[in-house]
Amino acid sequence: MSATSSAAHRTSTLYWILQLLGWLAYGTIGYATNIRFNPGVTHLKVAALAYSGSALLFLLTHLLRRHSLRHHWVQLSFDKLILRLAVSTFLISTLSQLIISALMFWPIDVITPEQPYSLGYLVIYILQTQIILLLWSLVYFSYHAIRNYKNEEIEKWRLQAAVKDAELIALKAQINPHFIFNCLNNIRALVLEDAEKARDAITKLSDLLRYSIQSNQAEKITIAEELFTVRDYLDLETIHMESRLQHSITVDPVAEEFEIPPMAIQLLVENAIKHSLAKLPTGGRIDIAITSEPTSIRIQVLNTGQLAPAADPTSTSIGLKNIRDRLHLLSGPTATLTLENHTPTQVLAQITLPRHP
Repeated sequence: MSATSSAAHRTSTLYWILQLLGWLAYGTIGYATNIRFNPGVTHLKVAALAYSGSALLFLLTHLLRRHSLRHHWVQLSFDKLILRLAVSTFLISTLSQLIISALMFWPIDVITPEQPYSLGYLVIYILQTQIILLLWSLVYFSYHAIRNYKNEEIEKWRLQAAVKDAELIALKAQINPHFIFNCLNNIRALVLEDAEKARDAITKLSDLLRYSIQSNQAEKITIAEELFTVRDYLDLETIHMESRLQHSITVDPVAEEFEIPPMAIQLLVENAIKHSLAKLPTGGRIDIAITSEPTSIRIQVLNTGQLAPAADPTSTSIGLKNIRDRLHLLSGPTATLTLENHTPTQVLAQITLPRHP
């Protein structure tokens, strides 16, 4: 049993124990109170009525709990939660007291001439029951609010620790000595052939190195900023691979200002070249497509090649874990990164990020 499932089991067990003991105590108090103020009624009938009402509220509050879990009430704002609780507890208290009132006439039959029953009593009992249910709700939702806060704090520290580790890995991946060596050799050859192109390559390499170093200090950047560096990187690789590398970038203008972790797209492109295109004698293509959808931003990097076996020591699993950790920290657990063989000759890396309202 995992730690998460074990914690959930303990929480469920605690709920059932407290639910049982709480409503059993409520029934006992109701029994003792009725015996005190209704001495003419037999103890058996009073016990039957008190514990029937307690069992009914046990069931109805459990149904309320199931409904609140299904509709994620613990994640609602305070005002929305209070409104739902006020309505639901009133409905439950009204329903339960109507049922209990019916039981008082038949079959338990505790109504006597000395203790007549009226609509006023029903209203009082409904209000009393609603107060009890509101107290029950206060205890239940306060517990979950505290528990969720602690879990969020733990998750926050866990993710921060993971990101710190990922930053060290990212730093090694970003400053790639082999890539820099190739760039410098290519620039040296260009100096005599095309001085203007050599100067442009030096500027691109300088910008890329500056971005690579500064990216460790930034939590997020816009897609437009990231693509500026990706274009520099692809231009430098095109100088090295020449006609063996073709590429295209298409981006929805709406998505350009959406924020992502720095180097997220860059590392996917670098992996595509390092692990696929650079190994192919004829090279291939990289197509980057970024689209804006009603609920998400989708980033796709499609390249020629096939995924390496899992046992391959040059596997990109560490780099992918780095990106996933940073995506989750910035956009939450619904952010995803997938890598798959899209066709027999193409690999697709895809990032999907939720668009928060």
